[in-house]
Amino acid sequence: MKKGTCFIAIAGISCLAFLSGCSNEEEENISIVINEFMVRNSNNTTFIDCLGNHEDWVELYNNGSEGVVMSNVYISDKPDNLLKTRLHDTIIPPGGHYLLWGGDVTCEHNDHIGFNFSATDTVQPEQIIISNGKGVIIDSYSYMDVPQACEQDKSYGRSPDGSNTWKQQNAPSPGSANEN
Repeated sequence: MKKGTCFIAIAGISCLAFLSGCSNEEEENISIVINEFMVRNSNNTTFIDCLGNHEDWVELYNNGSEGVVMSNVYISDKPDNLLKTRLHDTIIPPGGHYLLWGGDVTCEHNDHIGFNFSATDTVQPEQIIISNGKGVIIDSYSYMDVPQACEQDKSYGRSPDGSNTWKQQNAPSPGSANEN
């Protein structure tokens, strides 16, 4: 191997190692939280997806000081399949909200997760789980033990946004700030 070729190969490997380190650090510092959700959205609400369907929905919130690229984030309802659905290239700005719809339809905004949450599974408690590409859980919420979280047409969320206090929301607010 020529000296120049060897140098280029080493430089390329060094560059890849540097870039890998950056993406790993970003992946470990994801500041996304589950902020609000509705697991029993019926035809009685005005909360509809792009096709007019009343699907379950979950709202994510960026609790950090920098934008987060969601293509590094996964959502699941099963702890044994944390990488169930990879999210899209959307960037959530600091203090921003990202609304995801249940169901497997594809819309212009590509904001469906390919499955619905359940409020009737008595065998395995349902959860909303957010993880990074390595399968490390960023945030999760198990809602089956919280009766208010499973009421039809009611949302359950953090109050205020991003806090550790959860409560049934008086007025669901998908994609915007929760009540204080």
